[in-house]
Amino acid sequence: MGSMWLDPPEDPKVYPMQGLPVLPFDATKMTAANEFLDDRWGADFQGLLWIIDFLKQPLWQVKVSTGIAMPPATTSQDMKDALQELVNLQETLRQEAMPEILAQATDFQMWFCAQLGLYPRSHPKSYLFLKLVARIGELVMVYLKYKYNAVRPSQVYPRLTPPVPVPPHASYPSGHAMNSYLMALATAEIVPDLGDAAERLAQRIAKNREIAGLHFWWDSLAGKIAAENTFGLFKTLPKYIAYRDAAIDEWSN
Repeated sequence: MGSMWLDPPEDPKVYPMQGLPVLPFDATKMTAANEFLDDRWGADFQGLLWIIDFLKQPLWQVKVSTGIAMPPATTSQDMKDALQELVNLQETLRQEAMPEILAQATDFQMWFCAQLGLYPRSHPKSYLFLKLVARIGELVMVYLKYKYNAVRPSQVYPRLTPPVPVPPHASYPSGHAMNSYLMALATAEIVPDLGDAAERLAQRIAKNREIAGLHFWWDSLAGKIAAENTFGLFKTLPKYIAYRDAAIDEWSN
């Protein structure tokens, strides 16, 4: 889920269409289509349309930051205590958590949906809805990460040796935590019975990133707060309401 970037090939191969018949134009073969159907739009591009609507809200930058404080300084005792906690997690839980850490390293949203029994084919409208929710989350996540520009744990203490590549962006807030909690809130709206399970999954994903040495506990907490702030902003958007209602109908049939 999330963004999709396709780079063109450096040396595209163009083949001559020799041997293929050239069909004459036949007006009777035309369809009645006069616009591109909504369900043909790719999810990533629909997500961009959601972002356009979200950015129209006044003071969204201030509102998504509410309750999020600057993380501790790298020279503080809080930082030293947090690093000791990460070392303890590395020694006691990392080996056991490794399969989940690896599975959640990239497309953790797919893992999240799979744990809830929610797949593109079984619940296409719900899957699309959550993907679009995550798209907004990515925007807010990048804004907040750039705003606070906090170091990664392994930058401060390289001995943590994360078992997966360290993402090429700042640490605070945790993007995995933020989007997981955001998706959990959205899941609870369309399937209330899954709300508790979805929140537990979000907690688990956030904790696994700490066990991996990629985030401090305050990164996870800030991600949860950011998710709650963001959810409160976009849940009133017309596009959100329309897609949410379609997803709800999918579970009621």
